[in-house]
Amino acid sequence: MKKHTSSQNIIRIARLKKHEKNSLSAKRRVRRARRLKKEIKNKKFELEQKNIRDINLPNSYVSNEMEGMCSNSNSVKKKDLSCFTFPANFDIFSNPELVFKTVDRLRSVLLHPKLKKLTLNHKKVRSNSLGSEAILGILASEIINDRRDSLDEELPVYGTFPKDKIAKEIVKSIGLVCELDSDEIKDASSSQHHSEVHLFRADNKYHQNVSVKNDKKRKVAKDCVDYLEECMNTHKLTINIDAQNRMNACLGEVLDNVGEHCGRTKSVWYVRSYFNDVRTEDNKGQYLELMVLNLGNSISDNFVNLSEDSKVKKTAMVYVDRHSDSLPESALLTVAALQGNMSSKRDKEPSRGQGSVTLIETFESIYQDYCTLRDPNGISNSRAKMNIISGDTVITFDGKYKSKVVDKPDGSEVFQMAFNDVRSLKKAPDRKYVYTMNDVKFPGLMINISIPLKGSTKPLEGITNE
Repeated sequence: MKKHTSSQNIIRIARLKKHEKNSLSAKRRVRRARRLKKEIKNKKFELEQKNIRDINLPNSYVSNEMEGMCSNSNSVKKKDLSCFTFPANFDIFSNPELVFKTVDRLRSVLLHPKLKKLTLNHKKVRSNSLGSEAILGILASEIINDRRDSLDEELPVYGTFPKDKIAKEIVKSIGLVCELDSDEIKDASSSQHHSEVHLFRADNKYHQNVSVKNDKKRKVAKDCVDYLEECMNTHKLTINIDAQNRMNACLGEVLDNVGEHCGRTKSVWYVRSYFNDVRTEDNKGQYLELMVLNLGNSISDNFVNLSEDSKVKKTAMVYVDRHSDSLPESALLTVAALQGNMSSKRDKEPSRGQGSVTLIETFESIYQDYCTLRDPNGISNSRAKMNIISGDTVITFDGKYKSKVVDKPDGSEVFQMAFNDVRSLKKAPDRKYVYTMNDVKFPGLMINISIPLKGSTKPLEGITNE
């Protein structure tokens, strides 16, 4: 005989089930079960990763040089394999360590064997720079193209631009989008002038030329200065001939140095410049940036590798020992290398040691010209700036500390840049301007320069605003 259930019991049972479902204890049990399931899934993913090696791409030179750049690289997060999100501050000037950690994290994602497609999300980016986007584009495009060619993969890449108008323009014009569109087989060499954005790109990765007559470095230096002059012409300004000659010599010598100090069988370097003339209400977008990048030894590496009887090393170590309680050896060796006649090649070539001097003097000249032209009353908060990044060391220039020339007893002169208020190498440098990154050691040298175009638009002498 079928058991009969009264309507009242049915209602009571339904109410009880509803009460149990909505009770706090029941909800806690459900959340606990979901959390346990997620933990098991994540643990399984981590165990899988431990048994999986990164894809080996021998031809990805930049990627291979950057292996081990970050000492505390974490395992790839599963969410990064589907959508890689960039931080709000992706600026090589204000936060270089975060930039390199982000690039290193993306490198791990791009080398992961389970990567089938990738979405790069720049939506949160509010502050970026030519240097950060360029190094990202160079590395990512190399790995993506190498995977497509070597492994015959499709590897589609999608992206979301930043909401910020200025940040978006950099990503689109000089970052990954631009690098992926370039011809990866040949070294890039081009300049483009559009209505509001002007670009310059030059690479030396595949090119090997020992001919003095056809010296690529000299040609790139001249082409870059010509490009900068064209950019200034859009503001009905000009770079005077003396300044052009200084910049030409500076770039040529910097490229010479990066080739001779890299410690590699071939010199790999990149030059990028970006002139943004996008008008905004506060003129935020109007600025010029220049980046020079090479891969190989750091500045301090080259001094450490010198023999103990090296005269230039002994001179540098006097400065290091004097301030060893203020900064690490790597930072102090880098500062020592910026002084006149302090090249790591000086033991064999006594005339060496002027590359850094030329670079600093050129920047100081640009800075002073900017202040004279754009901010003669000294009221603007915007200033030209430069940083030098090598190994774990970051050195910042913003006009606060200036160089000087010291007379020696023998009648000669020597250039000094001390990074302190008394302009003396006997005092330690300001740690806000010379510091080391905690977990990053960049393999090579990176120079970044930014010149804003805010303030007065009064043309240089002899140039009319017609």
